[in-house]
Amino acid sequence: MKKHLKLWHAVSLLTILSITTAGAYVGLKPGHVKDAQDCVSDVPLASSTVMIVDATDPLTPLHRERLDSEAKGMLRDSQPGDKLVILAIHPEDAPSEQFARCNPGAEGGFSDNVRKVAKHYKEAFVDPLVDAVNVLASETDAPRSPIMEAITAATQRPDFDGTIARRKLIIASDMLQNTPGDYSQYSKGDMTKNFLASSLAKGDQADLKGVEVVVDYFTRKNVRLLQDDKHRDFWRKWFVNRGARSVTFVGVGGGSS
Repeated sequence: MKKHLKLWHAVSLLTILSITTAGAYVGLKPGHVKDAQDCVSDVPLASSTVMIVDATDPLTPLHRERLDSEAKGMLRDSQPGDKLVILAIHPEDAPSEQFARCNPGAEGGFSDNVRKVAKHYKEAFVDPLVDAVNVLASETDAPRSPIMEAITAATQRPDFDGTIARRKLIIASDMLQNTPGDYSQYSKGDMTKNFLASSLAKGDQADLKGVEVVVDYFTRKNVRLLQDDKHRDFWRKWFVNRGARSVTFVGVGGGSS
């Protein structure tokens, strides 16, 4: 991961400023109040991107590269005022928040000292996101992968619920749901029938209405037979049935819906 982190810190001042000031955010005006996460508290949040990282299985070097790329893409695509959140799937509890901040934008307008603007953007926004990715890139192994539960929990956050006009969900995972004793995609049989018979299906309340979903599909050699077209079709339908506007799989010929 150290190799990839060097790429982050090589970002030029001009690149930082082009991201910071791209698309002037009308909410960032003198007099508006910001909270501890650099979000304007007296203006409704208009855009939120959540990335859920599944590190319940060890990440390969390729997975780490793709995670790094997804995080940099979040930074590149965010406009001033947009909220970015990174969550880690926890095997037993709700997903843990690794990062949650709004793009601070060109605080105070374009007349501010350029170095001051760049310094705040880097230290308050870029560096904490980099640190979060670095932590998640460390290898772990867990007996459970509650992917659906993590997605549901994300949609119940006040900064990612149905009141947000523009929502994007990125999931970096092998997408092999594994909640032993209830529903596991490692089990034999039809995964859809097994899911519908589970308590997980009965309590499923994920609200993805209008959400753009991107799945960075982490394939693994030891489970390659499970990660087939049927597996991706299951998830595509699961997302669409919960209101997703579009579903795109990255890293495989999964296409989009």
